[in-house]
Amino acid sequence: MKRFILATVMALTAVFAAKAQDSRLVANYFKAMGSSSVTFTMSGTGLDGTVFKAQDGTMDIQYPNIRIEAAGHIICTNGSAIWLYNPATEELVISDSIAGSLLENSTMTVDNDGKAVLKFNNKNGSNMTFKLKKTVPHNKWPSSHFVLDQKALGDDVIVTDLRK
Repeated sequence: MKRFILATVMALTAVFAAKAQDSRLVANYFKAMGSSSVTFTMSGTGLDGTVFKAQDGTMDIQYPNIRIEAAGHIICTNGSAIWLYNPATEELVISDSIAGSLLENSTMTVDNDGKAVLKFNNKNGSNMTFKLKKTVPHNKWPSSHFVLDQKALGDDVIVTDLRK
């Protein structure tokens, strides 16, 4: 599950790192959303070739900030760092947002039902597909909404800080 969530972080970070083939299209799409909550379904193949079944989640967007809750995990980015929290294992990983530069190819299409589909493919074989199901406008969030408060998680959380 860690690899799945890490792949998710990397895929979403690519949107904000503007390294992808359709980066302007994807970035403009998220900018146009303003402050919004999005429900989505994600699926993909992990770094080790494991195929992940579709899972639902929610994403709060306030470009370039994002907060994702999916598969019991919380992922936050404020454009300069990413926080990945797994409550089941009480682990928090913090890294720089440049992880997205590892992804070279992303596309955005519209499905037959008119819903946006984002696909991220990595040269190492991993890929993620996000079908955005419903977007609801939201009042502007405070910047703290996109930063995971490490102290609020408790003393038992194992923290790995990979930032430079």
